Amino acid sequence: MRGVSVLGRRAETRVTDLRVERIAGKSRVCALVDGVRLWYSAKEDLSPSPEAFGSALLLPSMHRRRGLSLDQQVSTMWQDNSARLSQTWSEWWGYEPIQVSAPVRANRAPSSTATGLAFSCGVDSFHTLLHGSKPDLLVAVHGFDVPLADEYRMLAYSASVEAVAKETGIEWTIVRTNVREHPAMGRPWLWERAHGGGLAAIGHLLSDNIGRFTISSTYSADNAHAWGSTSETDPLFGSDQVAIEHVGTDVHREQKIRLISDSPLAQKHLRVCWENKSKSGNCSRCGKCVITMLLLAELGALDRFGVFAGTSTLLAALDALPHISTQVNITDRASKRGTLPPKIVDAARRLVVRSRKTARLRQFRKRIQEITSRV
Repeated sequence: MRGVSVLGRRAETRVTDLRVERIAGKSRVCALVDGVRLWYSAKEDLSPSPEAFGSALLLPSMHRRRGLSLDQQVSTMWQDNSARLSQTWSEWWGYEPIQVSAPVRANRAPSSTATGLAFSCGVDSFHTLLHGSKPDLLVAVHGFDVPLADEYRMLAYSASVEAVAKETGIEWTIVRTNVREHPAMGRPWLWERAHGGGLAAIGHLLSDNIGRFTISSTYSADNAHAWGSTSETDPLFGSDQVAIEHVGTDVHREQKIRLISDSPLAQKHLRVCWENKSKSGNCSRCGKCVITMLLLAELGALDRFGVFAGTSTLLAALDALPHISTQVNITDRASKRGTLPPKIVDAARRLVVRSRKTARLRQFRKRIQEITSRV
């Protein structure tokens, strides 16, 4: 059985040999995870935080029916929080709860009172930057949405982060990591459940520079559901050194887009595309791009966003999408508000119909598979 040793004892994801190094002028924190190096690097000094590795690996270990052991001391606060996280995920996804095996230390005061913001240049993080408390540090990550091997796209992303930082007078950094490529993280789709821990790990690694790390919400409070990063789970990644804060649940995505639509910074640097269909920036063809374009067009702002193809391409882009798996209700609401041109409304409605039909078909196939698996 997956996750069980030949002796009948639960197998463990083991984190050992945690160290900090200086390589080519950059700080590099790494550890052996099941014998394979998991690493993070940045120009700033990174803290060799075992809580960082524990946060990133807790959910993947549970998913693989494995325990998790760390050979370095973790704070009592983080240890207690990890047990609560384990229980929450057990209730959400049916995992067997685990207790992280690690020596513990007494809690101590944080090293800094500064705040870092996980900044992807997306709608959520731009909304937090422009309408939340001003952070002290913008933090981008290479190795999450942008693969490590994709240096070309990362150059464009880092240039945007640097430009936004310069314009706002905020310090910035980029952390590189192989965490998503590491075999202990499981299959790529598991990132939907594990990305909250992956983000929190970055905050822990920066604990010499910040005492609070802010993660922007994907979903509003009235659309809350089991997901990798939520207002219920993100704070439980925190420790005595770094508080993890989840913000923005009081605002719907449509509202966030409206609130950033007049910002010249967002108009120049907004990045929502995750399918990587273009060499850099937004492809203007994937579902996330096209629905963002639709909402900006509704506001009369699309042609001010040079990061997207213009209004003239929107009709064809909507019709070219076979279906969308998220933001279907958002698209439906936009089509019913009466603020878009009739041809765009018709195309949006056709997309909603296709998407809901596809969703029903997938649910039907899932039920059939569940029934046949019992026979």
